[in-house]
Amino acid sequence: MARLSLEEILQATGGIQVGGRGNPIFASYSIDSRTLARNDLFVAIVGPNHDGHAFIPEAVRKGSGGLIVSREVSAELRGEVPTVRVGDTHTALKDLATHVRERSPLRVIGVTGSAGKTTTKEMAHLVLSGQFTSYASPGNLNNLYGLPLALLRMPEGTDTAVLEMGMSSSGELRRIARIARPDVGCLTNILAVHLKFFDSLEGIAAAKAELFEELSPESLAIWNLDDPKVAAIGRRFPGKSITFGLGSAADWTATAIRDRGLAGTSFRLQGGNGSMDVNLAAPGRHNLRNSLAAAAIGDACGVPLDRIAAGLEAFRPVRMRGESRTLPNGARVIDECYNSNPQAMEEVLAWFSGLTSPGRRIVASGDMLELGNQERRAHRALGERIAEVAPDLFIGVGPLHRDAIDAARAAGLADSRHFASASAAGDFLAGWIRDGDLLLVKGSRGLQMEIIIQRLERKERSGG
Repeated sequence: MARLSLEEILQATGGIQVGGRGNPIFASYSIDSRTLARNDLFVAIVGPNHDGHAFIPEAVRKGSGGLIVSREVSAELRGEVPTVRVGDTHTALKDLATHVRERSPLRVIGVTGSAGKTTTKEMAHLVLSGQFTSYASPGNLNNLYGLPLALLRMPEGTDTAVLEMGMSSSGELRRIARIARPDVGCLTNILAVHLKFFDSLEGIAAAKAELFEELSPESLAIWNLDDPKVAAIGRRFPGKSITFGLGSAADWTATAIRDRGLAGTSFRLQGGNGSMDVNLAAPGRHNLRNSLAAAAIGDACGVPLDRIAAGLEAFRPVRMRGESRTLPNGARVIDECYNSNPQAMEEVLAWFSGLTSPGRRIVASGDMLELGNQERRAHRALGERIAEVAPDLFIGVGPLHRDAIDAARAAGLADSRHFASASAAGDFLAGWIRDGDLLLVKGSRGLQMEIIIQRLERKERSGG
């Protein structure tokens, strides 16, 4: 992680020291006392729901090496812990990240989009690691709190950083980009996934465009030629672009595509005036496009084709994003529990519909959230689509899936069952699923659909 002296922290934040002595060096950082480790610098963020100052006693008790605060903290409360007082702790966190970004040579790749950000980031990291000291932002540290932490947690000596950039409101991506200052920006797609926060798909597109608007003319833009809204944004960028997509006009594309079921996809990668066969251990056309985006990022950074292909072949699905596993009883589970939206469901169902199974096929789908006034219509359409796929059993989880279940039954899928929670659905499936069955589990984060898989694995471990 980035090593910062107390003196550097004072200079970067404009803060004043109000506790502790000496000039300690910090190498780990936290904004959450629950996960804070000994010697972490604890930044007491004042957020919409919690005030970090209330958790200073816990942070000190757990051995925090220092504190950044924006209000008076009694000497008895903080003890001898070095303490810096600033005007605003969130601004201080961003100032520290900006300082880390600027103090040494570093190439930053920013990845955004409505879906596929994390997978593209991890694929690109593997592509770049063959040639550079590459770093990928951990997990989903991708917002105005997470991205600064990602930069602070970057190992010393990193020369290339792939940072995921998310947003849920206009202006957020712009502020993130001004902290990270990407040399390369990648836009994967624009989908109807934040309609709770935006009036239209056009509003989402305008918010995603902020990444390219913040790139300097010397930077490079990478964008999905298959997505018309992305393409419209990409064509406005005044600097150099590299495109990816499944059409022949894209700079990076794929031919000879062969679906290998749960094993993934094989294809011929074409771009950079060459081509090479790739076996990608991630299923579906959505992951194929993610791999093309990663290839374009590699190209932008000067990685040769053979190393791009090797990086893609080294990739394995990220947790809860297409993992497949086999239960001890022989049933197979496809774990897509991280999130869900209409387009993502369509992509996964299109792939799932082509899978064969010696046993029964089951779809367990949780509510798709943040769709605003489109929620009921989207769930009715989902129920109809699942009926077309014709699984042996459709399980809908959450209040919005009552509409999906009704629509599926009306479309002829008789064995469609509704459950209020993932735990209730998991309890039912634990007594129902058997050897040879194939289960797809997907839903928005708020539904915690992974509980279904946990219940099935717990039953298997206990021999129930």
